[in-house]
Amino acid sequence: MLAPFFLGPFGEEFGWRGYLLPRLARMFSAVPAVLLVGIAWAAWHWPLLYHSLVAAPGRELATVVIGVVSFSVLIGTVYLRSGSLLLAMIMHWNIDTWPEMGARVFNGLPDGTDPLLTWCGLGVSVLVAALAMPALRRAGSGG
Repeated sequence: MLAPFFLGPFGEEFGWRGYLLPRLARMFSAVPAVLLVGIAWAAWHWPLLYHSLVAAPGRELATVVIGVVSFSVLIGTVYLRSGSLLLAMIMHWNIDTWPEMGARVFNGLPDGTDPLLTWCGLGVSVLVAALAMPALRRAGSGG
């Protein structure tokens, strides 16, 4: 379980939240900054999803962009409010490992390719990201 941490979140978060987000937050407010990081982050992951994109390009693009941008709002909010890159890395790692861990912890749970599970997960992600917006706006105003 530690190998994925060092192969993904550890390195990526130095770039996404440690480098790019602070610079974009200085150029724009916090909300556009985390949204732009999310779009860049989604584009970064498209090559990893090549087979899924070929099989169902519209659905896969929508789920990747919506999901990653929502996660960017959550992680960006926590990073801007706390200043902790380690916490951003742990959140990213949690997002990366929950599908595998969920299937292990909750026997019988559909795998990550189940469309209903995917759309429900996206709905929850968007809802939680929307709930995080007030804290993100306060982070952008220095509050």
